[in-house]
This record gives sequence, structure tokens and C-alpha cells, in this order.
Amino acid sequence: MTGADGAAGVDALSDWLVAQGLLATSTQDLVARTAARLNALGVPVARVHLAGTLLDPQFDAVSVTWTAAEGSKATPHPHGSDDSEDWLSSPLKWAVDGIGARVAGSGPTPPGASSLLVWERFCLRRGQGMNRFAVLRDFATEGYTDYLVFALPFYFDGSAAPNGGDGMVGSWMTDAEGGFSDDQVRLLRRITPLLALASRSHTFWATGHTVVATYLGRDAGHRVLTGTIRLGDVETISTAILLADLRGFTHLSETYERTRMIRTLNDYLACMVEPVTRNDGQVLKFLGDGLLASFAVSDNDRTSRCRAALAAAEQALERVDSLNRQRLTVGEPIMPLDLALHVGQVFYGNVGSERRLDFTVIGPAVNECSRMEAMCGPNGTCLIASSTFVAATGMASRFVSLGHQLLRGVEEPRELFTLVQYAPVTAGPP
Repeated sequence: MTGADGAAGVDALSDWLVAQGLLATSTQDLVARTAARLNALGVPVARVHLAGTLLDPQFDAVSVTWTAAEGSKATPHPHGSDDSEDWLSSPLKWAVDGIGARVAGSGPTPPGASSLLVWERFCLRRGQGMNRFAVLRDFATEGYTDYLVFALPFYFDGSAAPNGGDGMVGSWMTDAEGGFSDDQVRLLRRITPLLALASRSHTFWATGHTVVATYLGRDAGHRVLTGTIRLGDVETISTAILLADLRGFTHLSETYERTRMIRTLNDYLACMVEPVTRNDGQVLKFLGDGLLASFAVSDNDRTSRCRAALAAAEQALERVDSLNRQRLTVGEPIMPLDLALHVGQVFYGNVGSERRLDFTVIGPAVNECSRMEAMCGPNGTCLIASSTFVAATGMASRFVSLGHQLLRGVEEPRELFTLVQYAPVTAGPP
């Protein structure tokens, strides 16, 4: 890797890394293909590790490790995992700590990637760093001869990330008998910022999907990211609607300490959300102490989708009942869950104003479902379904009629149903 051919190879690799950033190639694929290209250039890379911070409700970071024997593997790291002894005593943590000093002395605008790069070489065949980092002794035992650790911070709008902890960290390793040559080390140092930048491109793309799916739901989030972002961008769809609400939340919120109340509410909401997602529905929004969920249907899956909504409702009720039993055993107050199920056409898309939109479902079917849920208490049941929903499930024998009733804001009386096991004593036959 010397002379004109070597320079051309390095330039080609640099250009390729830029292209991968533009393509938002996955980090797992990026690391594996970079290692292959380096080896083709005569750089004997045997192990590559790259980790970057995330914006995710469950995970703080994700790492990708590639080895010649096993290929690349991605590992998500939950929030709090950076407190582990393995991380705290690692050269990676040492490199991350070094970012702070680089950022503090860089001013509001980065002077250049090379100035921000934290970089250190530990020649394992000479025992370097082994008295400081136990993991380097392990790597030497496995046959690795050279270890290059690096870290780079992420900037936003020309300034360092507000929390000072966002960035990339990783390492290059070889098992070549003589380790990396000085020229190879210089090449790796040169392309490391490009690798980090390309990986950041994919990470930010994936973060966008995670954020919108977390706050809008999987399908709504996908639609927003693929361009459905204008006021009035709506379509008419058929869907099974599930609306859930807790009884007694207002009273409990007035008596509970704030942190305790939020923790309690999250416990109850988890009982509702997990059955919806497990049955391939999407939670469109939380309604304080309840939620609105949708199970989109088409002409050929109307029955299966309504049955999925029914399964989610039953599982949610079972989970809340189990949670309430647990709370009673320790003397905690409980909140029963009311559910309504309906199916019909809705408007699905963006409503609001030009600069503040909500991606949701609206229409008479949603309003009717809301009115049905309010009838749970007066009817002495925890679940109410419309006649159209019951018919769509093809499982009428599981339901019992509560009679025709007037719903607020609906002109004609509607026949309401509940499941047999939740029927009040006075309910008649279907």
C-alpha cells in the first residue's frame, strides 16, 4: 500500500465511505464492507468495533462488532448499561472521556475532524496498556497484536451536543504478527472520521423512524417520514377502533404524589399498549389515562382484523385485572379499565394547522366509539362493542346484547353488546 496505487486506493475508499453516508447504509453492513475493503488494500484488519449513541426510549447506544471469523453483529445497549464494570474499566470509556476535553477546547465550530479525534494506539505484542485495561490482556490472549481506540463527538448546529455525551467510539484491531505498520495506522486514522460520519447518517435516519414510531405509531410514522406531512393529507380507510379509558384516574391523581402517579399510570398503560402491538394494531394517541388504537382492515381481512382488536381488548382487560389484584395485595388503590370496540370508515391523516399537525383518525365512527366507552359504567360492564363490530367478528355467540341505547350526539339508538363473561346480570340474550 505505497506509491500511486496506494494513494488511489485510499482515495477510492474515502470516496466510497462518503457515498455510504449519502446512501445511509446500515452500520452493520458499513463496518463489514469497510473491513473487507481495508483488507483488499493490504491493511490486515481482523476486528472492528463501532458504537454510537441513540435517541431511543429503550436503548442508549448500539454497537457493531466485526471479526473475520464471525462477520458483523449489532448489539443494542439499554439505558444504564454504561454503569457496568466492563465498560467503566475499558479503553473505550477512556476514549469517550477524552471527548470532553477536545470539545471544551474546540469553540463553537469544530476546527477539523482530526482535531476532535481522540486516538490511541496500544501495541499488544509489546504489552502496551495491559496494566491499565484488563480487556487488552484478553485480546492479546486471543492472538491480537495491535489495538487502535478512537472516539469522536457529535455536533448539532455547529455546537457540541447539549449533554456532551453524543458521539462515536470504536477500535481497529489486527492479528498480524507485526501489528499495523505506521502507514496503515495513518490510513486508519484518516478514514475513521469518514466511517463515523457515514455511520451517523444511518443512525440519524434510524433515529427518525424510531422517534416518529414512538410518538405517532408505526404506520403513521412511516407515512410522515415518506412525505405525508401537509395539512389536509388524509385518506378514508376502514378500521377497527379500540378506545380504552381508566375509571378513577382523576381522583387518584389528586391524592398521589407526582412521581408515584406517573409510575402507576405507566403500569396501567403498558397493560393496554402491549396487547395492541402484539395483535398488530397501532396506538394512535394516548388520551390522558387511556388510548385510541386502530386495526386497519381491508375487504379480505375484515373478520381477522376485528378479531385481532377483540383479542387485544380481552388481553388488556386481563392484564389490568391482574395488575389490580397485585395492587390490592399491597393495599394500593385500583383503577378498572373500560373498553369500546367499533368498526367503520375514518379519515386517516394530518389535521391541525400549517405548523402544528396531528396524524390521527377522525370521523363519526371515532366519535361513536368514544360515546360507547362512556356507556360502560351505566351498563355495568367493562367492554362495549357495536353491532357492526360484532357482526364483523363472526363470533356473535360470544356476545350478549345490552339493547338499543341512545348515544350522546348520535341521532338513532344503537344496539350495544358486551362479551358474555362481562355481561351484567340483567343483560338479555343476543
